[in-house]
Amino acid sequence: MTASTTDNRKRLKNMIKFAVKLLLTVTALVFVFKKIDIEQFAKTISGVNLFFLIAAWLMFNLSKIVSAYRLNSFYKLAGIHLSGLLNLRFYYLGMFYNMFLPGSVGGDAYKVYLLKQNNEEASVKKLIAASLLDRISGVAFLAMMAGVFLYLSSYAAPVANYTVLLWAGIILVMPAYYMFIRFFFPTFLPAFGTTGIYSFFVQLGQVISAYFLLKALHVESYYWDYLTLFMISSVFAVIPLTVGGAGARELVFIFGATYLNIQEAPAVAFAILFFASQAVSSLLGIFFIYNIDKHISSAANGE
Repeated sequence: MTASTTDNRKRLKNMIKFAVKLLLTVTALVFVFKKIDIEQFAKTISGVNLFFLIAAWLMFNLSKIVSAYRLNSFYKLAGIHLSGLLNLRFYYLGMFYNMFLPGSVGGDAYKVYLLKQNNEEASVKKLIAASLLDRISGVAFLAMMAGVFLYLSSYAAPVANYTVLLWAGIILVMPAYYMFIRFFFPTFLPAFGTTGIYSFFVQLGQVISAYFLLKALHVESYYWDYLTLFMISSVFAVIPLTVGGAGARELVFIFGATYLNIQEAPAVAFAILFFASQAVSSLLGIFFIYNIDKHISSAANGE
């Protein structure tokens, strides 16, 4: 089999995977919009407060800047030393690839490829581990904060019999994450504290961004309910089954609205506006494509 044939098959496989993700996204969104009052949804969107919408977008990007520093902490232990500014440009470029490029490669794999290509001494396993732990660190704090918000929401009463288990899970998340790193990725254990602090502020920034979006939509009550679903939907959005998490987040809000004291139209409007904020932010990465490999190479060679 020639290299050309192999590349064509990989390209076809990636396109098929993207088509499946796109189909799942469209299917989920069609289901969601059939479940809500379209007129009420349109009214909610048209009445959005632009000041809070912009504030939400800025806070989302602030959380991404902190997230870039977290990833750079893992990169340093993998033997890659990028300046804060270069790493931030690299991070946004990865966001762009994750959101808009078809296929299964995505931004994380692209960054691993580019870092290895420009630094022969770099270990692919360590670079993959750095990207993986960056994701897991975020999900660990997502799960912990989702549990706390769940306890504070109106859903606490129906699950009152499981309060002890809920708090046990909240308390054990970080020790479990620590043991996971210690046994499987000991090289990265020195970054546990630093990246943990970064992860906390990443999720805090996302929560504040979500709060601003709720204010933009003139939601004035049951904040904990909305934020609980937001944290849970963020966990599901990490699973690469839809394009950029679109559809998955809306589904969580639709099903969650059945059990919590929130309205479906504002909930779906919130999910869509958050996705739009993420998409617009990811588009910024396109400005950093030019000569990025040259800058990575210069950093690798200490220039």
